[in-house]
Amino acid sequence: MFKKISIILLLAAILIAGAPIVKADEQTNNTDAVTITLRKSIIEWRFKTIDGKLYKRLYDYTTNTWIGDWIKV
Repeated sequence: MFKKISIILLLAAILIAGAPIVKADEQTNNTDAVTITLRKSIIEWRFKTIDGKLYKRLYDYTTNTWIGDWIKV
């Protein structure tokens, strides 16, 4: 009977000692992963009239920059 109890206690001690211990840093430090989301640029034609002639030029609304030169339409 003593052998059975000592074996059970020994197994319980091994299970408790072998249980993984998680540090608080490992639980809360999930900032290592970087999430990147790709988005399509919003590009549209802009028009203006100079001396009765119509011109167009591409404008990127995402970066607020002009693309190319004015083109006579």
